Amino acid sequence: MIDIVDIVEDQIVNKMDNQLTVKLSANKNVQVCDLKWSRVNKGLLDSDDNGYLIESINYELNQLTLTDTFEGVDDFVYLEPTLYVHGTPKTTNIEWTKLTNNELAKVPFIWLVEPVSERVFGEDSSIERESELRVLFCDNRDGSQWTNGDIHAERSKTLYKMIDSFVEAIQKNPIFKRYTDFSIRNLTKLGTENAQGFEKNVIDAELTAIELRLTLPIYKVSNCKC
Repeated sequence: MIDIVDIVEDQIVNKMDNQLTVKLSANKNVQVCDLKWSRVNKGLLDSDDNGYLIESINYELNQLTLTDTFEGVDDFVYLEPTLYVHGTPKTTNIEWTKLTNNELAKVPFIWLVEPVSERVFGEDSSIERESELRVLFCDNRDGSQWTNGDIHAERSKTLYKMIDSFVEAIQKNPIFKRYTDFSIRNLTKLGTENAQGFEKNVIDAELTAIELRLTLPIYKVSNCKC
């Protein structure tokens, strides 16, 4: 069997569609059909590998304002790939913290929380196993300076869109059996939970997250080069 952490990375995260269709562009403004997980202060690439930084987002118009004049000539731009990590809270905190001192370079990120429980089926089943996934879609927040409304306006929009693309990548991949049900939970502060709410940070940073839980059925053909 292939390790589930590799399946999630290779067959889901790496297959998330980061292409944005450009409708209109003028100077620093680019209007797209779908913003997907576009985020302020993150990068875009055009088809000629010219890089741009997103300065602001108009969600009503699906419009990105860039820090430089847009010079793309094709109908597509590409979002910066998303960081993928996996592990227990303790090991993930250590590894994520050591990646770089530049926090902006490490967010947003997709975190497959370990351990992962899996049910393996017998030889008469076309399903190899079902994996119980807990995946956190995480980004930073401005500590105590932001209200819950700020978090929803500035971060949750992006994270929900990222979940949409993650689920779409599963549904389009033939190595996974189709499913319809999953659960999500909004964690405005990514911290340990008690009766008073969320307190001590799980990761040594001020983060917000959306949690996705699903049972993922994987066909026995998952070890082929699809």
